Amino acid sequence: MKKRNITALAIMLASIIIMVVIFLYVKASSNRLAIIQRNVKTEDSVDSSVAEFTVKEGEKIYIKRTSSIEKGTLVYMITDTKGQVIEHFTPDTAAIAEILIEEDGTYCLKVSYENFIGKFKLVVTKEDSSA
Repeated sequence: MKKRNITALAIMLASIIIMVVIFLYVKASSNRLAIIQRNVKTEDSVDSSVAEFTVKEGEKIYIKRTSSIEKGTLVYMITDTKGQVIEHFTPDTAAIAEILIEEDGTYCLKVSYENFIGKFKLVVTKEDSSA
């Protein structure tokens, strides 16, 4: 009888832990608007990527960026609903930028590189993930 109670308690505790992990994952994912990441190992690399996301006027977005550049050019920016560049970033090793959205619509995170060796990761979220 005691073994059954302990087993039932262990199953219940494991279920609670799994539900908490799933809840935290879903909550973190729901704040993520866009992500672009690469690990480039060949020097003759040329590429560009775009990730679109929709936001509303008055919302703040956060762009968390990390990069390790061995060689080449890496450029990334955010464009607004009209395609105008609203933020152009310098490839820092690690930084977070905050942008206040001025108009509802679809915005773009754009990344391009040329003759690049290195890695980078850009994540756009609705809340500051550094806290």
